[in-house]
Amino acid sequence: MRRIARIIIRFTLIFLLLMVIFVLFMLNPQMMYANKHNYRGISVYSEMPYDTGYNKVFDKAISLVQKSELYDSTFKLDVFLNDGSKFPKILRGIYGDAYAWGYHNNIILNGKPDDSFQWIMLNGYNRQMARTVAHEMIHCYQYNALGLFRSRPLKNIPIWKWEGYAEYVCYKSSVSNEKGILRENIGRLINYENEGFQYAHTVVDEGPTFLGTAYLKFWLMVKYEMDIKGLSFRQLLDNDVTESQAFSDMRAWYENDADSTLRH
Repeated sequence: MRRIARIIIRFTLIFLLLMVIFVLFMLNPQMMYANKHNYRGISVYSEMPYDTGYNKVFDKAISLVQKSELYDSTFKLDVFLNDGSKFPKILRGIYGDAYAWGYHNNIILNGKPDDSFQWIMLNGYNRQMARTVAHEMIHCYQYNALGLFRSRPLKNIPIWKWEGYAEYVCYKSSVSNEKGILRENIGRLINYENEGFQYAHTVVDEGPTFLGTAYLKFWLMVKYEMDIKGLSFRQLLDNDVTESQAFSDMRAWYENDADSTLRH
């Protein structure tokens, strides 16, 4: 019996040690990259020499996240490019395919930029690259503001609030009326859901961009809660409104707003 107990303890300790090594590796993947470049306080890791085309991506992404209440200029971000390192492949095996991932202070790109560095490409679909980077930056700022144990997945924050807020910030417009963007995209969402589409397009400033229909829905519900109802991010988290109730409220506002427009 004692021998069995010792074996169990030994294997438990080995498992815990491996978990610690895995977590440290995930938080510090710099060893998987050959080059480091600093730009505007961001450490950029790459396998190939840094391409200055990324500068405008980071400029635009920073201009977007600076509008967030979670933005912290002292919080240092690390960005890892997908230009030959095996690390994005490791993450694909863990999380599945995605344009990018953001956690702790790390942003790992999985898609590839086009020649203009305006779009990030994955499996034949294009998404605005700077806005994708901004989305992942917001996840890092969420962890920074809330702490590890009060963030997803350790805390049961509804995914529509967590992902919707990242989309809310990254799809801010510099030229269009935000209420008009909300109204237009709710109509687009209703059409997509009626047709049973899993993937969607939206149009903000630079042109059409790809996103999943679920993420379109998350974005618009958060946009309604924040732009129309006036909630902050922390108030959004503290609010016990459910996803179905938030969607119902948003759709009722959309229909009432449309009726009011027709009457005038």
